[in-house]
Amino acid sequence: MRLLYLVPTISSLTISLCLSGASAWASFEEGKLADEGSDFATALHQFRLSAAHGDVRSQFRLARMYEDGDGVEKDARQAAYWDRKAAEQGLAAAQYNLGLRYDKGQGVERDLSQAVIWYRKAAEQGVPIAQFNLGVSYATGEGTDQDSAAAVVWFRKAADAGRADAQYNLAVMYESGEGIPEDVQEAVAWYRRAADQGDAASQYSLGKIYERGGTGEQDLQQAVVWHRKAAEQGHVEAQVSLASMLAHGEGIETNAVQALSWYHKAAGQDHVNAQFNLGVMYGNGEGTPKDEGKAVKWFRRAAEQGDSEAQLNLGGMYENALGVEKDLEQAAAWYGRAAAQDNEVAKRRLANLQQ
Repeated sequence: MRLLYLVPTISSLTISLCLSGASAWASFEEGKLADEGSDFATALHQFRLSAAHGDVRSQFRLARMYEDGDGVEKDARQAAYWDRKAAEQGLAAAQYNLGLRYDKGQGVERDLSQAVIWYRKAAEQGVPIAQFNLGVSYATGEGTDQDSAAAVVWFRKAADAGRADAQYNLAVMYESGEGIPEDVQEAVAWYRRAADQGDAASQYSLGKIYERGGTGEQDLQQAVVWHRKAAEQGHVEAQVSLASMLAHGEGIETNAVQALSWYHKAAGQDHVNAQFNLGVMYGNGEGTPKDEGKAVKWFRRAAEQGDSEAQLNLGGMYENALGVEKDLEQAAAWYGRAAAQDNEVAKRRLANLQQ
């Protein structure tokens, strides 16, 4: 199963609405004008007056002022206090924000079960971000019993509202058959909706489905299209997939120079396979002049991350003085690390060195 977006979205909500009695209305309007003119002291005074009379708009605006430090010292506890006042009156945005506070421990003691309660209240009023975060809670079992079917319900609501992260999660659940019968075609449809919004994870997932023929027919050209879209956004797995397809001429004309470039981008994000493949390409002179020193550099980077093939190759470089001075102790050390991972070639080479 691919990774879900399992981090609740952390941005707070703002609103614009109208409500309340004449006195509170006047104070709120004066406060609003002052706030828009950056006269925060007046805004704070007027919002406090109307908030004390139960004006939900002013309570919500006070929470934002304490949160942002506008005209007052930042105070997460005061922000939480006023969010709670507005939330208890049923304001959906405040309910979401209060849920987020409990989720993150911002101005309140962290309490995931309370986060779920308040996310649910906002979600039931149709707040997509709350629906998404509630789906995450059910998917992870944090603050509530783990329930994949319930996660699907809430991800679908947020997905229908256009949230790309929810569309991606719903697609993952269709693809894996978690919480809902497996349906790759439905997964593709939801990945596509998110991908068309620029979601890199969805673009990569589409690429992998087309690459392996998950829809019933392999389409390597489409795989290249979607891997490239995700790769250009910095998605490291997509960069590696695109590099591999360029290196082997899968769905696109072979281009070792471009393959090398994409492996470099992924290696710069510490992707171990990209680092290993750079070692191979520099060692063989593919897409670049042969450079054994650079091959050693990249094999070392991958080997230090535990890649047994890179450890094997690095040992070979030391044994045969390729790009480094001959050093049989270093060769044995790297063969030993690969052998410890049951690399059979490394075991044989280590045994030969020890004879």
